Amino acid sequence: MKRILFALSLLFVSAAPAWAQSGPPDGPPIDRMLEEVGATVEQRQAVRDVMEEARPRLGAFRDEAGTLRGRVFDALTAPEVDREELEAVRIEAVGLFGGFTAIAVETVGDVAALLTAEQRALLVERYQAHREGRHGRFGAPWHRAER
Repeated sequence: MKRILFALSLLFVSAAPAWAQSGPPDGPPIDRMLEEVGATVEQRQAVRDVMEEARPRLGAFRDEAGTLRGRVFDALTAPEVDREELEAVRIEAVGLFGGFTAIAVETVGDVAALLTAEQRALLVERYQAHREGRHGRFGAPWHRAER
């Protein structure tokens, strides 16, 4: 069970930035994944509800990361490299990532609780195949449309 939760967490964390946005033109990645694991209409709606609740919380991290990125650029383009600012940004980024992953893991747990053990296992199997370069039935990476 810990292995499945860990794999689902990795899946979510890797795809969450895309989920925090509107998604690719061929539909949100979560819809394709749920279809592949045979989720019911009720499960799909419940997962969408969980994801919709998480979207603004995750999107806020994206905005904060953009601010930090701007500070890095400013520190790097100053007449002299501002190493103190770079270190301050690094420390803030670690905290930001901690907050992001806390919400991501909470959301993964909420989503996983809506699926059966068999569906979770299939999701992990598909994800592992994807990570190994064997895209399986999921096709292109879930977080971006095929090119």
